[in-house]
Order: sequence, then structure tokens, then C-alpha cells
Amino acid sequence: MSRSQAIVDVSADPIATRAERHRARLRIGVPVLGVFLTVAVILMISVQVTRANRRGALELADAVLAATNARIAEEVAHYFETPVRALQEGAAVGEHEGAGEERRALIEKFS
Repeated sequence: MSRSQAIVDVSADPIATRAERHRARLRIGVPVLGVFLTVAVILMISVQVTRANRRGALELADAVLAATNARIAEEVAHYFETPVRALQEGAAVGEHEGAGEERRALIEKFS
């Protein structure tokens, strides 16, 4: 059927027909819009949670690295504490002794 031969229902009220179409669009459009908005909110929340989790994981990793670094530094300092003290005592003992072979013998004995 061509456009010029379209059948027009003159018994239907055009305002009522237009109102029915509008109601049909609302019945379909509002739920679809609600679904899209819900999906958008869920996506925004998931992006924010992912960013917060990543930031928290990086802060935790930095804290663990800092604590490990401090512990290693403390253990190394403690490890070298004894030889440093021994060298200081040896230097103090050698300071008050004479020079030459006597001093050398005392340092070897202390070692």
C-alpha cells in the first residue's frame, strides 16, 4: 500500500491515541532508563572501589618495605657492633703501650 492510499481511522480520537503512545513509551522507557542508571552506578562504584583497593595495597606494600628496611638496618648495625667495639678496645689497649715489637705482640695477643 502506498503512502497516498493509507487508511485513516476517523473513529479514534487522535489525542487519546497520542496519549496511549506516550504511556506506552513511559511504560517501556522508565524501566529501561532505570536499568541503565543502575548499571552506571554499579560501574562507578566498582571503579572507585578498585582505585581505593589499589591505593591501599600500595600503601601497605610501602609500609612493609619500610619496616623490612628498618629491621635489616638494625640487624646489620647489631652484627657489626661487636667487631667495632673490639677494634675500639684494641686501639685503646694499644694506645697506652710502647711502640715497636712490644706493641705488635700485645695487639696480636689481643686479636
